[in-house]
Amino acid sequence: MNGGKNIRQHFEKDTPHQEIFDKAKRDCGKFLIFAESEKMRFSKTKLAKNIRTLKMKRKDSQRKEKILEYLKTNGCDIGFIEQAVDEFVFLENRLTELRKLPFIQFHPKNKKLQKATPASKQYKELLQQYTNLLKVLSKFISNDEQQESPLREWVEKYANKE
Repeated sequence: MNGGKNIRQHFEKDTPHQEIFDKAKRDCGKFLIFAESEKMRFSKTKLAKNIRTLKMKRKDSQRKEKILEYLKTNGCDIGFIEQAVDEFVFLENRLTELRKLPFIQFHPKNKKLQKATPASKQYKELLQQYTNLLKVLSKFISNDEQQESPLREWVEKYANKE
């Protein structure tokens, strides 16, 4: 018993070892609290991102269903173009995200000098893909009753004369 009593006396407040121990405990506690807060912040950020992703997926599926329903009402074969509709919805979302980014970058010293950012270049490319896909989807909707293009009419008219 005396051995335990001596150890307790050794680590009482008035001993220098206890002060070092208390300081280390406080410092470690601060570190642990900081680490926990960083972990919580990371968890909250990750959770918010996952919620945002789920909302986007739900919104995407609603948008996809709306487009597919529209195509069905116009007599299109959905199985054939479902992948194109997926790509169409993806491009819509990506373009929306890119619109939030700056498209022009200014020189830090000379504000008259400007250049396009990578976001603007990517937006331009994706917008071209989007419009091409929109044209493809619109051709599936169009009826055969529509008139041919004026160029085709001209080619048929003058190609048959020769």
